[in-house]
Amino acid sequence: MSDIIFSASMIVRNEERFLEGCLESIKDVVDEIVIVDTGSTDRTKEIAARYGARVFDFPWRGDFAAARNESLDNCRGDWILYIDADERLRPASRDEVRRILSGGRNAAYTVRFHPIGDAYYEMICLVNERGGDPEALLDEALWLFPDNYLLIWTRALMLTRSGRFEKAVKLLKGLVSVDPETLVEGPLSYNSAIFRELSYGPLADCLFKLGEYGESERYYSLASGYDPGSVEYQTKLKFVRALLNKSRTGNE
Repeated sequence: MSDIIFSASMIVRNEERFLEGCLESIKDVVDEIVIVDTGSTDRTKEIAARYGARVFDFPWRGDFAAARNESLDNCRGDWILYIDADERLRPASRDEVRRILSGGRNAAYTVRFHPIGDAYYEMICLVNERGGDPEALLDEALWLFPDNYLLIWTRALMLTRSGRFEKAVKLLKGLVSVDPETLVEGPLSYNSAIFRELSYGPLADCLFKLGEYGESERYYSLASGYDPGSVEYQTKLKFVRALLNKSRTGNE
């Protein structure tokens, strides 16, 4: 009986910049790595060989399906992870993966993707902690990943802190309009708090600064509901309600 249960399947071409990081992330989890090379002229195949991958040359025909099928046909495992060179597998226990795949209860598993923009977020936090200005790094991250919600949230906070409240409100309202349930169970994984409590407070602050007390009260109330022990939110909520009551009394 073959000891190969879990195969990694890849299509590559001139991926020397990314391939080593990918292979490093999967080498201790999968039982074999099968790579179809469609015409690399750099060190791609050399790197693949160093990791013990089984490499197959396959002339590019303008058809990803054909190349993918060639890779799948050469896999010997019962289970196959299809992964691209610029992707990384998060740390996982080989024994645990084999235990799950040997259970025989499921025909397939889905993989949750964590956007690579999250790595930029970690660098941005590091620059900020060291007293630097991370705005240029954030600009670069958003240029590469304009739809990454974590980066958008980070931009909104940066705009808030620099007093650019109208622009921050636009981004934060976009975030709180997202239904996180459709994302958490989908292919991309985000911390659902950025669509709720982590955006409610900053949004309320911005609206307050813009004199939008009614909307501000709404979001302070939502923020307080998620964090009922927050003295800050309770105090701000009472204050904005007092302003609203005073305004209503003055108009009577």
